[in-house]
Amino acid sequence: PPLSVSQEPSSVISATKLPTLTTEDSDKDMANADPTEEPLAPNLVAMSVEEEIIQTEELVKTSRPLTDSAPPRSPTLEALKARREAMNHDVQTTTPLQPTQANRLRHAQQLIRSGEYEGAVALLSPLFHDPPVKWEPWFWMGTALLGKGDMEQADQFFLSGLARNDKIPQLWIQRALVAQQRGDYQLAIHELRQAETLEADLPHIHLNMGYAYERLGNDRLANQYYGKFLKLSEDQPVFFSTRKKLFARLTEQTPTKTSPPSSPKP
Repeated sequence: PPLSVSQEPSSVISATKLPTLTTEDSDKDMANADPTEEPLAPNLVAMSVEEEIIQTEELVKTSRPLTDSAPPRSPTLEALKARREAMNHDVQTTTPLQPTQANRLRHAQQLIRSGEYEGAVALLSPLFHDPPVKWEPWFWMGTALLGKGDMEQADQFFLSGLARNDKIPQLWIQRALVAQQRGDYQLAIHELRQAETLEADLPHIHLNMGYAYERLGNDRLANQYYGKFLKLSEDQPVFFSTRKKLFARLTEQTPTKTSPPSSPKP
């Protein structure tokens, strides 16, 4: 059977040199984050009550009559402390803060690499209430949908990512994988060539080029690209499994037909 590069998107995705988010990129991507994500400051409440306690204690000290008359009507120290504890408890039991955009993207990458595509889609969906400006959310959502097998939606997300930054080779590669899944190998080659012009030494470009040309019946170009993939992926553990499959395919022998032995002449 042919090497199932396009039929196993999860293996290709995990082998792909996926872009990683830097701290600087994460900070820039917060334009669409929920403004309520600022951390609460529970100590502010406690400080105001502390001041009230101090003021009350001063009031008790300065205004207490000389005789043991009725106690002052100001709040007692114990009551104020109880109020402070209750207020701090309320602050601590408020609804937990929602994950930031950067945290959602990082967690989604982990889910995708472990094959949990449904979870990744659910985690990323809130980022699209307002269309993100950066390409990263579109890439990761498209990749999760590709893993789920939702080719139409995946393609739309990759196109939206390219609309924001068409200099990212991984977006072109993932769109090529969608085209392969649909059986459109000419389109896959076109998209892979776009990626090749941006970063020619990515092994998975040549792996998928070889597969596309093989499916089109062009064994010469297929072997040429497979050979380039094997050269570029040397000593890279992430490609060991794929290299094993490819070596098995390239070295398998086609049994030759032999004519039955002729009967001896009388």
